[in-house]
Amino acid sequence: MISKPFLRILAFLCVLCSLTDFSWAQSVQYFIAPDGQDGNAGTLEKPFATLERARDVVRQAKQRQGHLIDTVIIWLRKGVYQLDSSFTVDSRDAGLPGAPVVYRAYPGEKVILRGGIEIPSSAFQPVKDRSVLRRMVKSARSHIRQADLQSLGVENYGEVFSRGMGIPVKPYPMELFFNEQLMQVARWPNEGYVEYGRVTEVGSIPRYRNMTIAPGGIPVDPDNPPPQYAPHINDTSNRPGSLIYLNTRPARWTKAEEVWLFGYWNKRWASQTLKIKSIDTRKKEITFAQPHHYGLKDKGIFYAFNLLEEIDKPGEYHIDRHTGKLYFWPPSDIRQGLAVVSLIDTPLILLKNASDLIFRDLILEVTRGDGLVMEGGANNLIAGCTVRNIGLDGIKMTDNSVSVNFDSQTDEEKAREIRTYYPSRHNGVVGCELYKIRENGILLRGGDRKTLAPGKNYAINNHLHDEANIRLSGCGNRVAHNLIHDNSYGGIQYNGNNHLIEYNELTNCLKDADDWGAIYTGRNPSCQGNIVRFNYIHHNTGPVEKGTGSNGIYLDDGTTGQIIYGNVIYKTGHPARAKMGGVFVHGGKDNLIVNNIFIDCKLAVGFSPWSQERWEKFLVTRDMKTRLYEEVNSKSPLYLGRYPVLNHLQENAGVNKIKNNLIFNCREFLAQKPGSKTKQIQENNWITNENPGFVNVGSENFQLRKDAEVFKKISSFQAVPFEKIGLYQDKYRPKLPLRANDVVDR
Repeated sequence: MISKPFLRILAFLCVLCSLTDFSWAQSVQYFIAPDGQDGNAGTLEKPFATLERARDVVRQAKQRQGHLIDTVIIWLRKGVYQLDSSFTVDSRDAGLPGAPVVYRAYPGEKVILRGGIEIPSSAFQPVKDRSVLRRMVKSARSHIRQADLQSLGVENYGEVFSRGMGIPVKPYPMELFFNEQLMQVARWPNEGYVEYGRVTEVGSIPRYRNMTIAPGGIPVDPDNPPPQYAPHINDTSNRPGSLIYLNTRPARWTKAEEVWLFGYWNKRWASQTLKIKSIDTRKKEITFAQPHHYGLKDKGIFYAFNLLEEIDKPGEYHIDRHTGKLYFWPPSDIRQGLAVVSLIDTPLILLKNASDLIFRDLILEVTRGDGLVMEGGANNLIAGCTVRNIGLDGIKMTDNSVSVNFDSQTDEEKAREIRTYYPSRHNGVVGCELYKIRENGILLRGGDRKTLAPGKNYAINNHLHDEANIRLSGCGNRVAHNLIHDNSYGGIQYNGNNHLIEYNELTNCLKDADDWGAIYTGRNPSCQGNIVRFNYIHHNTGPVEKGTGSNGIYLDDGTTGQIIYGNVIYKTGHPARAKMGGVFVHGGKDNLIVNNIFIDCKLAVGFSPWSQERWEKFLVTRDMKTRLYEEVNSKSPLYLGRYPVLNHLQENAGVNKIKNNLIFNCREFLAQKPGSKTKQIQENNWITNENPGFVNVGSENFQLRKDAEVFKKISSFQAVPFEKIGLYQDKYRPKLPLRANDVVDR
């Protein structure tokens, strides 16, 4: 008779052989479980308890034999692993090419790495303090429950910081999650914004301090600035602004300790949170504690948050950082739910100069800081993971440099900092899902712009949604086959050189953004050689009926040398005031907009070209000199040879080429901002209101039939591989989510 333990081992080996890329017979395996013990042997029957113990065992084995011989698989059994600090691996923990160290969820089991703690349901009690009850909305009092965090040993609640354009990024304060969903810190109004009235004090304008380029790419001479900028160039006072509010609601907030407003105070693309210093209910005047980046402007919009007084619907909460009390209106029975608060503000997982590591099929959640950070290293892979409810970046790849100090150094030598540089190369994020990320979903850096050595880092086949984007920089990296949807702002933002952005689907982005793009780049003419091709960009318009506009692909403020090829842009962009559209070029030149398909766009391609004089002044500003000749050397033989347009950078301001594009059922093909006299180069574009040969317009299948009329009208038109765009199934993504046009409410 075969014993039960033998059958369990046999079943495990069968699963292992079918699901891992590495044969079980050629790998070393360790096991971790939430109910394990670090004194165990790390076997299937006697697992370790912590990631650190498994890491250290592998590290010690490497030290004994000099290096790893076989693949090492560290299996995590189902359950929650609560992290009190970052799980860190470094060069001592690296694998080898073909023999990586793998951290992976056990087949078929749900493994969560969490940077917060559970608040037991028994900790939530009715509110009895009358002074607290009086501050609450009357109809909400009986629904709100309070938990004493201090009595649970939780005393670090974090701080609320000002956030927005031009503000250094800091970890988020403590947040509350219930049944794996981020709850809403109490706000007013519950949805949307309210308008305020006139501004009584503009305040300082930090954006204009020491400025050489004004908003919109306008060059400014700081020694002789225009009158509208002169008072602000040398202003270091950080004078806060003030305004008149129009509603009586702020009168309820006078007893609140920290009231914050999120708003669009000047530019619709420059949101910022501002702390209230005082409320004068007689004058109906709010004075802030710090200035807005662009100064205040009359009749902006805002909402208030961080207010006990505004818990008025299920799902809202407030944390009193002075008393340690958490107030919460649960959306369902608190006894049947799971309440968790975020604690740590460092990355859940940190890779420092480590290589040949794989993290697979894990859930990373609930932290004030980053999800996973990879500093330097090569051939690392993050695959099939879910990253959600993260305070900063979801997954971040960067180069790394480390100071090297020696005891024998003289003071002079110590003054010259010696650093060792660790590049990020061949690292990837594949088949992951990311959502509810406060900063960037995936931040992808790598490669050397000075030498144009490619990083070859990549983000492929990922699903990013509900506030999760991709930000790309460096040189020679790839973003492909990602589905990105339901973001307040854009989907992909990039700068740098020689990137490839292809086969991505972006939809329902720009929900709260004006003067922005689903794909955006800008303000650095040395960022050349990027190709944006074969992307499906649809249903992105933004709330811009009275704004500047929105775009599918936005080449902003002097962008040059980009190739926009073979994209399908459908019901995207809004011209508004600035003639924005499916593709928009602001001030740049020598961009190629070729072989794209524009469908049902109000404006297919828009331009706001600069005059020759403005362009030449722009190129010699301090900021542009830094970007063109210090960060890189755009006059070097390397750059001039690789990017021929740089040989004529100063010439033909604002001129771009629009060639071989198909424009179907669009209200307008090309338009420029009124008053612009620049003539764009147009060749072989076809405008039609008849189906040019799509397989099925009604079902949004924009693949072209072989006999499509467009091939006759534009003889050199190349078929766009529409059927290949977006997510695909593989070993890291065995099942596809609903396509975006099924999950997005139109």
